[in-house]
Amino acid sequence: MYHSPSFYIPLSTMRVSLKTILLILAHVFVFNFLFVFRYPIQEAFAHQKEWKYGHGTFRGNALAYLKLYYSNITDEAYYYEWSTIVLGKSFEKAYPFEKRDKSPFYEHFFKPPSPHLPYRDIEFEYPPLMLLPLLLPRLVSHDYLGYIRLLSVFLSLIYLTCLAIFYQLWKKIPEAERFAWHRILFLSLLSILCLGQIFVTRLDVFPNLFSLLALLFFLNKKYTSCAFWIVLGTLTKGYAILLAPLFGIVLLLQKKYKDLSVSISWILLLLTGVSLALGYYTEGHYWDSFRFHANRGIQIESIYAMIPYSLYLFCKTHIFVYNSHNAVDITMSGIHYLLSCAKLLPPLLFLALYFIFWKKSKTLKEIHPLWLIQSSFLVIFSFMISFKVLSPQFLIWLIPLIFLISPAHKKEFYFLFLALLLLTQIIYPNFYWMLSDETHPEGVALLLTRNIALLILYGWAVKDWIARPLSSPSHADF
Repeated sequence: MYHSPSFYIPLSTMRVSLKTILLILAHVFVFNFLFVFRYPIQEAFAHQKEWKYGHGTFRGNALAYLKLYYSNITDEAYYYEWSTIVLGKSFEKAYPFEKRDKSPFYEHFFKPPSPHLPYRDIEFEYPPLMLLPLLLPRLVSHDYLGYIRLLSVFLSLIYLTCLAIFYQLWKKIPEAERFAWHRILFLSLLSILCLGQIFVTRLDVFPNLFSLLALLFFLNKKYTSCAFWIVLGTLTKGYAILLAPLFGIVLLLQKKYKDLSVSISWILLLLTGVSLALGYYTEGHYWDSFRFHANRGIQIESIYAMIPYSLYLFCKTHIFVYNSHNAVDITMSGIHYLLSCAKLLPPLLFLALYFIFWKKSKTLKEIHPLWLIQSSFLVIFSFMISFKVLSPQFLIWLIPLIFLISPAHKKEFYFLFLALLLLTQIIYPNFYWMLSDETHPEGVALLLTRNIALLILYGWAVKDWIARPLSSPSHADF
């Protein structure tokens, strides 16, 4: 039987739309069910002890273990305690204060509740806009479990918004150079599952929102708006400011001097104004957050830590790990050389990236969207691996932008990416004690494997970026 084209095309469109709807619903399911599947904090402590010593009926119960796994007491407990103290709210009566004696806020637990100004009255290591995801859930929650669930919902909605912005970027890429949309959603879903609870209970999806908005507005030639989103991104996590030189090079090459000067002026004016205002209202304590990060040591998960860990594993060199700046750092004889490298490598790396970008872009009359997206991704990736702190949640910075860069050998590239996400979840929190409380060769080997995979992925992305021909389509989709 003959079917007219007008009948066939809508059916095809409906099939694609159904895949998209189902994958979005799968995201919602993972976010708002699986990752809020957890015990209250006091029960979590009790079950952790029970599981550790194999007592009672808890042993061997896979569903109970899964619930315990997502109840792991990590950064979310700090978020809850900090926001409770800042807002001057009371803790629930059953809160296990005695088991939180290592919390940096322990001294505040037994004081009468009263509001505290961040930076001035209580330490705060993040830029000011990170107050929003921390405080908003605590305004309407009554206990730890309610706070964690609301935080998960808040961050889930942020990520779904990121996907909507990401879709607008995706539409700017020629079909030959991009994944089908449902494949990107599938990879996004796999990334969330592979990274596990780290994804939904950490704050690093929030700065992604502003980086994507800055990139989208720049490609839409709305440069002042782009500058505004860069500022907001910088006030969540500082890496967003590194996109500004990249965008500035484009405006300079296109001789849009007025747009360039206006954008620079807005960025400088807003960042300076916010910094001075916060410095004034916090009586100068706002600058403590900058000193906090400047004085940090080599964190055990960072790329720099691979050197002392390798020496420990293969040469039996003595190393020491210690708690500092709300993290676990590593030290050894000659660690000052690594600290000097951690200061010099980032600026040299970014100068090289900006120079190569300028060199390849100067022959273009119009910037290719995929070229700018690929370059922006590489800038963010470079910051992540060159910083002396590499917390597991930093991998979120790459998602979902990594799914637009169109690398050679896509299957192998994304398989490696998903594998290192999964390995990160295995290490943290399951085997983190092998690196922090004690140093075990097995834990060190796992971490070195993860970081080697990360460096391979970075080198792969750099190689594709440098070799990318700007006058012809990149590698075909699979």
